[in-house]
Amino acid sequence: MTLCDLFGSENVIAFNYHKTGLVHPLAVQNIKNASKLLNSQVVIVEDKDFKERFKKKLKAFLKKPDPALVRVALCSGCRYGITGKLYEYANSKYNIKKFVSAASYLELAPFKNELLKEKGNGNSKYGLIKGLGENPAYNFDQNIEIILRDDNLTYKIKSNYTGVKSNFSNYKLIDFDDYFPNNPSYYEKEVKKRLNWNCPKNSWRFDCIIESFKDFFYYGLLGYTETDYKISEMIRYKLIDRNEGLKQIGQCQYFCVNCFLSN
Repeated sequence: MTLCDLFGSENVIAFNYHKTGLVHPLAVQNIKNASKLLNSQVVIVEDKDFKERFKKKLKAFLKKPDPALVRVALCSGCRYGITGKLYEYANSKYNIKKFVSAASYLELAPFKNELLKEKGNGNSKYGLIKGLGENPAYNFDQNIEIILRDDNLTYKIKSNYTGVKSNFSNYKLIDFDDYFPNNPSYYEKEVKKRLNWNCPKNSWRFDCIIESFKDFFYYGLLGYTETDYKISEMIRYKLIDRNEGLKQIGQCQYFCVNCFLSN
């Protein structure tokens, strides 16, 4: 929406990584509505294998629950989908070399990497390998390779793209947060008004069904979730006050359990 306002709809293409069968229908409709109302093209890149892989990984995780492996076990494939597959697709099909990442600093959740570092005595890669070695159930199909490939990538990588073998190495990634104030409440209000955006009461990351599973397991194993981190960051950056943050945390813990049960 912001880029279309700045550069014109004809100069903006949105790329969406879609985990088939694990995306909330409202999120799909929101993207289509936005594309139509902004008159800007959207390209949805499907990952049709993700759901079956997720079910196998979930079964493996339940055999040996480990907070350090929640993200690794349930989300492997997503980092490549967002920072690899989309970039390669955009470059090969549309010759696009300039991208804007809207991944917010509010949702980076560094505690996930710290858990792996603790498991690996200060080395997160060793922690990852150790965790995988402790649970042989993760070793199916190409799952280990996919997990290790994902671990080499980040959402805000700005150097040459060496994590994936491709000719796509000279792109420019522009971080939305470097140029515009991060105000989730403002943007949510604007997309609802301008783009007919629809979302449930607990709107953050509602689009991906797996997020409910992750928060449920983090809460059960740690008593702390990615949502808690995001709310804490919003307090630190003075986007909300402490009382509002505590209120939201209480609501999110309720939604976490209920969303998991409904899923």
